[in-house]
Amino acid sequence: MPVISIFALFGLIIGIGAERKNLIQPKLARLISQVLVQFFYPCLVFASLLSKFQAKELAELWLLPLFVFFLLLVGLSFGLLTKKLSGVDSPKAERSYVFLSSMPNYSFLPMVLAQSFWGEEGLGYIAVAGVGADLFLWTLAFPQISGQRSWRKVFSPALLSVLLALLVQFVWPLRGEAWSQGLFLVGCVGKVTLPLSMFVLGRQLARTPFHIPIGERKAQALIALFRLILCPFLAFILLEFYAIDLPQLAKACLLLALSMPPAIVTVVLSELYGADSQFAARSIFWGHILGIVTVSAWMGFYLT
Repeated sequence: MPVISIFALFGLIIGIGAERKNLIQPKLARLISQVLVQFFYPCLVFASLLSKFQAKELAELWLLPLFVFFLLLVGLSFGLLTKKLSGVDSPKAERSYVFLSSMPNYSFLPMVLAQSFWGEEGLGYIAVAGVGADLFLWTLAFPQISGQRSWRKVFSPALLSVLLALLVQFVWPLRGEAWSQGLFLVGCVGKVTLPLSMFVLGRQLARTPFHIPIGERKAQALIALFRLILCPFLAFILLEFYAIDLPQLAKACLLLALSMPPAIVTVVLSELYGADSQFAARSIFWGHILGIVTVSAWMGFYLT
């Protein structure tokens, strides 16, 4: 097991323990999440794209974010079409339901797994695919859970780091030793993303109620059905028949990201914008429990 994966496991355990012992105050927890998203994660994305890919390779990967955006759009359509059938009994729960159907845990957890399976190259593919997810999140998914649009949020630090990396790749292809050393340091800082993101995941899992109310079970089943079964199945079909030019490892990383359970950020956004955070927390908890089986099955099936 790579060393970074061991640190990620420790981060998960520490996060669970810290939440159960009430060692982290809400303000500090929010600060940790903000620093993770706005600093460490962009550093990781920037270093991965510049250290493992050349400009020509990145130009050939345009299908990755496009596929992600399209399949998240399918998830949004699924959520909107089934929200009345789901049995959720409040507008707050409906908003969380649609968002959970739309957004997988597309960045931090896939990065941990990609790092474990395929090293830095896998991280780079996840980062490129994440461009489509970031665009979708702030343009189409965010209004569903918040009831408002914020075009400023489209240009998140992670997306800006991708754009900056692309600019460097295409405008400044020849870089010296000093640049390589600086990029190595940025990459070392970015590696904090993986254990810190697992710490955040551990806190969320520790605060989640296990029991699903009877009136909520149909909705949770529909979310799990789409996120863990239908979405990766559709991704597999599209990758096999319509993305033949993509590298095999890029396809595997894309399938990994799209087979993920619902996004952890749903809980944070539900709390901030008055959606149903308890509903979201239960969906995320059980999605990740079931995902241990379904993600392993999809990856095993695809890679054999």
